[in-house]
Amino acid sequence: MVAIVLIHMVQVFLFGAYKFPRELTWIVGVFLLLMTLGMAFSGQVLRFDQDAYWGLGIGASIASRVPIAGPIIVKLMLGGPIIAGATLSRFFALHVFVIPGMLIGFVCLHLLMVLKLGINEWPMPGRLVKRATYENEYHQLTRKDGAPFVPYAVWKDLFFAAFILLAVAACALYFGPFRSYRPPGPEHNPDGAETRLLLFVLYGLLSYLPLQWRRQLSSLAP
Repeated sequence: MVAIVLIHMVQVFLFGAYKFPRELTWIVGVFLLLMTLGMAFSGQVLRFDQDAYWGLGIGASIASRVPIAGPIIVKLMLGGPIIAGATLSRFFALHVFVIPGMLIGFVCLHLLMVLKLGINEWPMPGRLVKRATYENEYHQLTRKDGAPFVPYAVWKDLFFAAFILLAVAACALYFGPFRSYRPPGPEHNPDGAETRLLLFVLYGLLSYLPLQWRRQLSSLAP
């Protein structure tokens, strides 16, 4: 899901769909990306194994660097001064209730704005966007060559969603549940914890930063 959202945002950026008059649609999409990352992070914590324990420790360490509000944020995250049972309850509520509820609300808002403002046409050399005339020209173009959202786009979305659900179900049947034989706890060596694919991407981006910046960021580890 994280990969699909990132691919969609790259496509929107390359097509220039973040520009007038769809700036707010782009901002809502950025919030949806952050919520998707929140679902991925909170879902990893719910496994409550060695990887989840140390990943949460790094996340809490980063959050503690927020000026003024850092200690309060960490206490809200962990439900206390340490990672314990209250932490698991907090992240269960986030993963099952809070973030999905926000996701549903922002997805509805995102779709409403897409229905109101439409999607931008393919970028063409020499095609200029003029604020004074763009909206009238766009509505004329959609009345001439556009396709209705219902049922055209709805059927495409339902087909793609069904394909993804079937793929997830097939992977669950074939690979089975994820199992970790390393219980969480500070007494275990964190060197054995595996890095998630998303973190590999972030580490790759960090490797392009100047050496002085990388040394400062390395201090974020617990």
